[in-house]
Amino acid sequence: MKATPKWLHILVSLVLVLGIFFRVINIDQKIYWSDESFTSLRVSGYTEKEMLQQDFQGNVINVKSFQEKYQNINNEKNVVDTITGLGQEEAQLPPLYFLMARIWTQFFGASVAAIRSLSVVFSLLAIAAIYCLCLELFKTHLSGLISVLIMSISPFHILFAQEARPYSLWTLTIILSSLCLLRAMRIQDKKSWLLYTLTTALSLYSFLFSVFVIAGQALYVITIEKFRISKIVTNYLRSTILAGLFFIPWILVIINNIHRSYRGVAWLTNTPKIALAQRWIINLGRTFVDFGLSINNNLVTFYSLLISILVIYSIYFLIKNTPKKTWLFVVITTSFMLITLGIPDVILGGQRSATCRYMIPLYIGSQISISYLFSKQLLSISVKFWQNKLWQILLATLSCLSIYSCIIISQSDNWWNKEFEEIYKPSIISLSPQQQAINDINKLDNPLLISDADTGKIMSLSHQLDSNVNLLLVVQPDKPFNIPTKFKDIFVYSPSKSLQNWLSNKDGYTLKNFKDYENSGIWILIR
Repeated sequence: MKATPKWLHILVSLVLVLGIFFRVINIDQKIYWSDESFTSLRVSGYTEKEMLQQDFQGNVINVKSFQEKYQNINNEKNVVDTITGLGQEEAQLPPLYFLMARIWTQFFGASVAAIRSLSVVFSLLAIAAIYCLCLELFKTHLSGLISVLIMSISPFHILFAQEARPYSLWTLTIILSSLCLLRAMRIQDKKSWLLYTLTTALSLYSFLFSVFVIAGQALYVITIEKFRISKIVTNYLRSTILAGLFFIPWILVIINNIHRSYRGVAWLTNTPKIALAQRWIINLGRTFVDFGLSINNNLVTFYSLLISILVIYSIYFLIKNTPKKTWLFVVITTSFMLITLGIPDVILGGQRSATCRYMIPLYIGSQISISYLFSKQLLSISVKFWQNKLWQILLATLSCLSIYSCIIISQSDNWWNKEFEEIYKPSIISLSPQQQAINDINKLDNPLLISDADTGKIMSLSHQLDSNVNLLLVVQPDKPFNIPTKFKDIFVYSPSKSLQNWLSNKDGYTLKNFKDYENSGIWILIR
């Protein structure tokens, strides 16, 4: 193996700086979508039920007052209320991230930039962690450097580094848990196994699908130990059971609120009319290159297929050139989540395996295998000169495409990860009709916005409205309510058919589209 060239150190340093830059640039300009607004609701300590009972009853509330109450830290609620509200309404989401977000906002404020910056910190720590993991796996400095390069400018990791949700934390805990497991198996002392227990428990409290990561790690340990009850297997079982015991309190919360937890993920049962295999390929491609194009764009399919071929080849190369204890770990890390969620999707229907944020273990394993491939092809003395140059060009090309993807993302106010139908939605580079309509409303003096939309949409919308806007929110649109006469400009946001009919039939009022903004979801109510 050749010595790591100086130019590669310089390149990785520059890319790392770019990675930090792309994680913080315009972080407060991205649309604060409904899932993120629920994070802020949890931070406030209020529940959705309380919000509906108090301020969705046809009374006028100013946007600023609405935000201060439900999207900010307030004196009426505390940390216990944050955990209690999460357990009552979203028990499928463990509390660690939301607890940390509450504490974070107490120090840095609850602005969009402040609360999202917590995910930035987790994402940067994950870069350092993946370097250590590659060093533990391959014993080479170069593989760690290339993994830093790839993760720093991965559009996927940058997208979720700018989102106030637990996925960057989950990425970090997955890597740390994997690192601690490999280290504990190598060193075999109490301190190392205790660290594995701790990181595994943290991973469980970060995201519920950590149970699949742990199952994959169990399969790895048992296979490496040739299905014998060895000392390593005994220590692993002891550590895993202990981590599971730490998680029992939240398991009880989930059991007590199982009906609400199911409703929180019920949308996953609606299977899109598109081949799962295509979605797997495109989501994997987006880990490295993401121009924000529609899933049906041929260019997306083309470069995603090429990247998938490169990942598959890197896994083959890994199996061929590393010991079993090394390649088996990466293979299981890469494939176990896809198999676990993919098989039920194929047999029973669903789109869990096509939801990219659930496939983070797959993408981590893919990036690790590609890092090893490049590290061997760039510096191995057995590689011919022209092959070495070809791999250098390939790494440079992949890096440039990733950087270009990050540039596009940095200038956009929205992206596919902001929607449930994430794989169908192209990115929004220019202002959407809705955003144009909202900008016009913000320019008016004391306008009123009426809506019976779901709470997530309303909370998200509140981050786009100025403090001069007032809200009149209702749960039952067919229930009569008074329309205040003091407002000159009255608008209706995302009304149900019932609300449209009620307003259209109200004496003295006419409901029509706002200006020329078709499909904006905003109407104007004229006397």
